[in-house]
Amino acid sequence: MKTKTKIGIAALLSLAFLLGSAVTQLVIGLYPANVTTVWVNNPPLHEADYIIGVYNSTHYYAKNGTTGEIEFCGTNASQVTNNAISAIESKGGIIFIKAGTYELSNSIIGKSNIEIIGEGGTILSVSTHITPIKFGDGTNLVQNFTIKHLTINLGNQVPVDDWYGIWLNYVDNFRIENVEIYGQQPATGIRTAAIAMDKATNGVVSKCHIHNTVNGIVPRWSGTKKIIITDNIVHDINIHDGIVPYQTDGDISIVGNIVYGCNRSGILIDGGVGSTRNNNTVVIGNVVFDCHWGIQSYGSKMVTITGNTVRNNTECGIYINAQSDFGFVISSNLVEGNGDGIRIRESRYGTITGNTVRENDGSGISLYSNSHYNTVTSNNVYLNDQHGICLNGSSYCSVTGNTIKDNSQEQNAGFSELLLTNSSASTHSTHDTITGNIIRCTQSNKAEYGIRENTDGEDYNLIVGNIVQGAVTANISIQGTHTVKEHNIE
Repeated sequence: MKTKTKIGIAALLSLAFLLGSAVTQLVIGLYPANVTTVWVNNPPLHEADYIIGVYNSTHYYAKNGTTGEIEFCGTNASQVTNNAISAIESKGGIIFIKAGTYELSNSIIGKSNIEIIGEGGTILSVSTHITPIKFGDGTNLVQNFTIKHLTINLGNQVPVDDWYGIWLNYVDNFRIENVEIYGQQPATGIRTAAIAMDKATNGVVSKCHIHNTVNGIVPRWSGTKKIIITDNIVHDINIHDGIVPYQTDGDISIVGNIVYGCNRSGILIDGGVGSTRNNNTVVIGNVVFDCHWGIQSYGSKMVTITGNTVRNNTECGIYINAQSDFGFVISSNLVEGNGDGIRIRESRYGTITGNTVRENDGSGISLYSNSHYNTVTSNNVYLNDQHGICLNGSSYCSVTGNTIKDNSQEQNAGFSELLLTNSSASTHSTHDTITGNIIRCTQSNKAEYGIRENTDGEDYNLIVGNIVQGAVTANISIQGTHTVKEHNIE
């Protein structure tokens, strides 16, 4: 029977090529007591090494893309797919999964040099805590692979530790593209994510749609570096964060993503306090809104955040936190409608430049708690409810060439356009340089002060060459004995 089937296939294939695809489908056998339909030109033979299909929602097959023969079939989609992957030679090949729903009872285990490609409408679904796709086991390197055009449904389950949509563990040179992952219920204290990348290098995650999971896209831990996360949509992350480089070895690029509705941060660069992780991470051209924090750097070094639109995040738009210092750059971002606009805490040697910071519920730009040696320059800061720019216990900073206008919108004479104050009885803002700023109050709610030293502990500051007009109580108010106030226009 098997020999006759092969002869029939060969004859029909020859006829198909002769007739120019006039013959488009073959009935090649029964399984069990049902007809399994195999398409010759979807994709054409020789374009995939194996074509995975589903029949009658419960039966699965793997067709050899060269011979057209069904080599593996059964009721276990995971086993059929893994058998096809195992049959591909080490030089590599393509697994093409046709449209349909595939109920997985075990993980699909990838290997080097393969592509797993869905047709569109290809759904991998689980009803237990199975990670649908795994590449790598943490010990043996897997490299040169692609995953794309799939939907992964995690079954709306309460998650457990180490349960993911896709888990990469010791991999190199990979691409995940056009994959949708969803379906985890909220749960705290659980190590899980839609996509987790451990000891992963030289990878791209692009054009994916991640939603309704505990965490979104997470490259993490030592050994992970040179990852590009671009053009994804991540939303409704129900417990933690949307995109999270976590204690990586750095060189992570987060570019052009749309992230919203995250319970915590839309984008979190988490290095851990006192670490040197996540060095040289760049966050460029993303849109982040309706999260708790928009973009946050926590304990990470040399982070660049530029050209992003960050709006309507409840606590803060951009937050540089916990010794995220030594060269951070925040530039050319639009930051509007958040709690605070840009907040710097315990982080030094950074540059905040060219940003538009407006209409936030708190202050526009705030430097807190020993955020020394920072440069704030060429920003437009206006119509924020509280202070325009606030140096709170931060010294040796330069605030130059900014336009600060019509802040204190929460209350007339309630706040200052530019305030120097203390974060504790012993931590004052001193040796700061305030030069070349244009500060104006023109709305009905005006700032109490244009530039204000809050106590006599704010001292040794240089306030020179500013234009300050329209404040309620005083345009410039200094308290420090040694502060220099010269050549300002009031």
